[in-house]
Amino acid sequence: MNWITTTRRKWTDLAFSLKLFTSFLVLCLLPMLIVTQIYYYLSKSDIHDNSADFIRLFTYQLQTTLNNYMTQIENTSRSIFSDPKTIDFLGNESAFTIIEKISHKLVINRMLSQYSDQLPFVEGIMLISKKGNIYSLGGYPSYYNESGLTSQPWYQQILGGNGQLVITPAYLQNSNSGLVSNVFTAGRLIKDQEAQGVGTLLFHLTATGLITRNENLNTLITQYHARIVITNKQGKFIYDSGQPSSSVHPADIADKSAGGDSFITITGMPAAVDLNVLVMVPKDMLYNELDRMKITTSLILGFSIFILAICSFVLSYHFTKPIHLLTRNIRHVEDGYYRPMPDTGRRDEIGVLILKYNLMISKIKHLIEDVYQAEIRQNSSRLLALQTQINPHWLNNTLESIRMKAHTSGAKEVAVMIKTLGKLFHLALTHNPRDNRISDELHYIELYTHLQNIRYNGLFSLTVELEDRLRHVPLISLVFQPIIENSIVHGFWDDTQPNTIVIRATERSDATVITIIDNGAGMNVERLQAVRRSLESVPSTDTAEGSSIGLRNVHERLRLHYGVNYGLTIDSTEGQGTIVSISIPPLPNI
Repeated sequence: MNWITTTRRKWTDLAFSLKLFTSFLVLCLLPMLIVTQIYYYLSKSDIHDNSADFIRLFTYQLQTTLNNYMTQIENTSRSIFSDPKTIDFLGNESAFTIIEKISHKLVINRMLSQYSDQLPFVEGIMLISKKGNIYSLGGYPSYYNESGLTSQPWYQQILGGNGQLVITPAYLQNSNSGLVSNVFTAGRLIKDQEAQGVGTLLFHLTATGLITRNENLNTLITQYHARIVITNKQGKFIYDSGQPSSSVHPADIADKSAGGDSFITITGMPAAVDLNVLVMVPKDMLYNELDRMKITTSLILGFSIFILAICSFVLSYHFTKPIHLLTRNIRHVEDGYYRPMPDTGRRDEIGVLILKYNLMISKIKHLIEDVYQAEIRQNSSRLLALQTQINPHWLNNTLESIRMKAHTSGAKEVAVMIKTLGKLFHLALTHNPRDNRISDELHYIELYTHLQNIRYNGLFSLTVELEDRLRHVPLISLVFQPIIENSIVHGFWDDTQPNTIVIRATERSDATVITIIDNGAGMNVERLQAVRRSLESVPSTDTAEGSSIGLRNVHERLRLHYGVNYGLTIDSTEGQGTIVSISIPPLPNI
């Protein structure tokens, strides 16, 4: 976390012009880099997926074609079993006369010719009798004899196939012209009705001759540099395009398909087949064009960075030059020199900022010396007016005269009421040399509640739940009485149930909150919102003498005396009562 804090501090300390230059450059380059990288990886993914689909399709087609060839050979080789005379001749050549041998040889030659016509992809066909006589057709070495074949491992595999068609691995063969090529053989042992071997039927093939019949092969090899591997059922290699001029050694297919992430490797269908095809394509060949595009994009991006750096510098200088001038003039203001800046004619935010700065300079003396002092005097006068709205001191003497007259006339209850009212006015109008406290406010509302109970036959009860130390907290005068008056006048409407008023206090870290709770009629939501808006409206300082001190008066006096964070808040529920909260600064350490 330390390096984060250090980096943030270094960035904060940089000049605004450098931060603007850097921010503009980064904000321009970042989307370009993100879009370029996203486009590159999406293109790479698309090329990979599309190429893989094409290679997979080609692999399946090639494998299907090769296995169709093998199926044709399988079906063709079985047709010899439908000619029992030929099978009998192959197993007992010595029992036939010369004319019969010639006749059977002609039949065999015609049969091999038919096989050749049915299987044009076969390089050569050979039929070997039990005695070892060879009947062949096509490009087969003329020097092959029965003993030479018997020594060949692939021929031994066919003999061991027990009459099933066997596809041998690739092996080297010398042709009549002296060329060496990779070939493989599909052959089967021919049995008579007693399941005795009477001969062997061989079909010689070259993998190159088979796969070149596929039109997409040259494209796959030349364009994608694909490597094609063909194996038989046992996993022995028949063809490997990666080694066209050398012997293909039998090995497991996993050894040949090793290539890791550098190749796209597609294996043919996993079902039991005669020949299986595996195609490997180097990924770097797929991405050649994309890499060329990447180089071109990098060059364009580098040129864009150069152009953007120049534009960022020009724009940064254009925006920050007037700010530097403004900063220099503000430093002069700190030293007491109020010099306006020359009008640049700009009408953008910077021009407005310079205009406002000049207005500030022209008015700063007036704001400091005239307006500020006038505001202080206005607030003092406003506070004094709010505190002295009921100022006629002669009222106390007048009430005392009325009380004496009522007493002498026998109206003792009226006399008590007038006496209580006189005490109320005395407390409200007398300036106590010490600060007014919560205990003074409680004494005042006790007198006020007593007066109202005389009038309403003891309908109201006042409960004070305050600790003794809270009673000594300083509080401006005439705060509780307007709230109690509102509860009695507007809150209580049912004289058949006890009407109670409870005063409590809550201490918080930021304020002391005194709540006055009644169980009266309460207010609906619309009325509550109207009262709250009334508290925040601007009160008149020209309130005439004799008008009541309302909630707004109390709220405004609290804010003027203690600050805007303090004052009244009201909560009410219709039919349940009203709660008025008075917030003042936290309790001092008494």
